[in-house]
Amino acid sequence: DSDGKIVLEKLMNLLKRHFPGLDIEYARNEVESREAIFPTMISPGLAVPHARIPGLHEPLTAFACIPEGCDFGTADKAKVMILLLTPVDNPNLHIQLLAALAKEFKEPGFVSRISQLASPQDVVDIFNGLKYAFSVETRRLFVAKLNRFIGSG
Repeated sequence: DSDGKIVLEKLMNLLKRHFPGLDIEYARNEVESREAIFPTMISPGLAVPHARIPGLHEPLTAFACIPEGCDFGTADKAKVMILLLTPVDNPNLHIQLLAALAKEFKEPGFVSRISQLASPQDVVDIFNGLKYAFSVETRRLFVAKLNRFIGSG
């Protein structure tokens, strides 16, 4: 879908399916209010909507590959979207994960290559190989291959 809000909603629903105890309405409100002020596009093509959430014991992530890109309130279209929710009582972890993503995705062309990956396992394999240990920190990486919804109306 070309609308970043729809992609974000799908990522939220994905987390809710995997973590039924997550207060999805609270998380959605936190992420959307934060992103309304300043959309988090930390590298060209990489959107990382994020929020710190009370009651979480570990970070939660959901991942979308969007080869055609989606609108995310910035000049660049988002080709990869990573929803990041972290425990409210661990602000350092939140900053470390955002910094790690910024470092990993700064290589020209990396976002486009990631957006073209064919399976969730391909994405997990990429994250397992990252030198800044993003996947080790989060321990749970759920991947949504959302490009199948692009243009489906």
